[in-house]
Amino acid sequence: MLAYIVVGIIMGWLAWQLKHGNGKEMAKLPALILFGIVGAVVGGVGMNLLIFNENIFAVEAWSFAAAAIVSLVVLGVLQAGVGRKR
Repeated sequence: MLAYIVVGIIMGWLAWQLKHGNGKEMAKLPALILFGIVGAVVGGVGMNLLIFNENIFAVEAWSFAAAAIVSLVVLGVLQAGVGRKR
């Protein structure tokens, strides 16, 4: 579980760096990290439920990869502003 949280923190920070790397808009950093953590935990636990059916918080290579991918997808959707009225 801690590995998924760390993955989410890293992905949230990377998303912030790519979009707001100049140091402006620091207020968005905690939200991006939070959504990164949520995506990573959902991806990792979901993969463990689908594939391994053992300990849902175990860190396997596939669940670690799923945590990173789902975290990136969640952050991408958030950054794209899906659902935002224009």
